[in-house]
Amino acid sequence: AAAPSVVGLAGPRPGPVAFFGLSARASAELAIAQINAAGGVGGRPLSLEVEDTQGRPDQAAIAVQALGERSDFLMGIFSSEEALAMLPSLAQIRKPFLSTGAATPLTTIQVSQNYDNLKYYFRVGPLNSVFLISEFVDFARDFLVDKLNWENIYILAEDAEWNRPITDGLAALGIPPLAASFGSVGLGTAGQVRYALETTDFSSIYADAAATGADGFFTLMSATGVTPTLQWAQAQPPMPFTGVNVQAQTAVFNQLTGGAAESVSTITSATRAFITEKTIPYYDAIAQATPQLPIPAYTGPITYDAMYVLKEGVERAGTTDPDAVVTALEATNYTGVVGQIQFFPRGAGPFTHDVINKNPQTNLKNVAGIWIQWQGGAQRVLFPFELSFGTTGTSFANPPWMRV
Repeated sequence: AAAPSVVGLAGPRPGPVAFFGLSARASAELAIAQINAAGGVGGRPLSLEVEDTQGRPDQAAIAVQALGERSDFLMGIFSSEEALAMLPSLAQIRKPFLSTGAATPLTTIQVSQNYDNLKYYFRVGPLNSVFLISEFVDFARDFLVDKLNWENIYILAEDAEWNRPITDGLAALGIPPLAASFGSVGLGTAGQVRYALETTDFSSIYADAAATGADGFFTLMSATGVTPTLQWAQAQPPMPFTGVNVQAQTAVFNQLTGGAAESVSTITSATRAFITEKTIPYYDAIAQATPQLPIPAYTGPITYDAMYVLKEGVERAGTTDPDAVVTALEATNYTGVVGQIQFFPRGAGPFTHDVINKNPQTNLKNVAGIWIQWQGGAQRVLFPFELSFGTTGTSFANPPWMRV
């Protein structure tokens, strides 16, 4: 039998961000099982090697270096801090790396600036932070302003690399801060706080926010989420939670918060709705494969797609030679769970090898954010309206203490 091609997956396992690594690993294993059952990649089976990043930048670099020594291809990583720490290693490893967790635009900016050494890096997802701003603005205009009649928002952001271009803008590329972008569609910003990841007491933040009279919070939370949600439900400010709460994407969030998830809404990369013909089958398959985590975090569907993007790239290349596979991956046009996956080519802007958010030929979105809300212990689709299970949009539910 042909020797397997080895895929190395780097992700966190212990601690509060463990389910991001678990979501990625379970989805990688599901994709590999399906690919191998169908004959493998170019007649060779795939096998998986996993290294723990511990959610730390230094350990992420060590994990990727270790995987580079015993794997043909690499993927994974959760935080932007991890991605930036491990990126220089690719200049020595020189093997394709498919990023499936980090949103910082600084990685693909570096690919553009140092293509010959960093061309091995591709972001399958999520959308980078700059593109996320456009998703936030669409939601603010069409849902928060037009549907809910909100006038002001209070931005509540964890102090992390992925959302700094969002709260502060990216002056080098002419990207304004989120508050200015919201203002362009009629949504004011009553306040903004960046809190340390180690914050355990949010009471003063919630009191100050409530005093502004803002209609709701716009959260930017990834590594955090449970503690601020618990204390939000305890403080009961007259302000719903919407925005990004990555931990709220998973099936266990309601359990982790003791039911405080009710009415929390968040953007995610995919959910069990008809995004493409592959979306619902993936969610049904992963729920059967991992009943302990039937709804994975965004790293799950993106990693699943990444495995198939890699498969097609290797088969187009007709070889596992790293440089040939890189060239083949640059021609990716794959219909996945999260949408249509293509990468920006070299010279087409500042984000070389980033996933394309909008097709330049059709001006339609290749990949879009999906907004969900916890209602009655389950996740419901809020926006885009056409994905809301055949309705004109699931009605937005205020927190229990705001209901008449």
